Amino acid sequence: MKKYLALINDFAHDFFTALWLASLFVLFLVNQEIDSAVVDITASRIISTLLHNFFWLQTWSMVLIILTGIGRYLHVKGQNTKDSYDQQRKTLLIAKHVVLGVLFVGGSVLGFLWR
Repeated sequence: MKKYLALINDFAHDFFTALWLASLFVLFLVNQEIDSAVVDITASRIISTLLHNFFWLQTWSMVLIILTGIGRYLHVKGQNTKDSYDQQRKTLLIAKHVVLGVLFVGGSVLGFLWR
């Protein structure tokens, strides 16, 4: 059972990462179109609501990425293997999380500015 929960958690982690990135991309695209288009008041309200919703989708996705990432960490931490592959994997995971941390902060700031 624990194995299936870990599998579902891994899927959710990857899914919410893709959702976060897709939401950021939508915010960027809509923001670019707004800058280059003339919109009336009604369209402006709809676009504003859309941007607001995607901003919160991005924010909640990031929260869920962090929570499922903690779940991933706790699952892997419970496995006591000490071979060189695991050490290389841990080093790569640390590097990946540093890069993703910078992207999360930068992307979230941009998402906030674009909303």
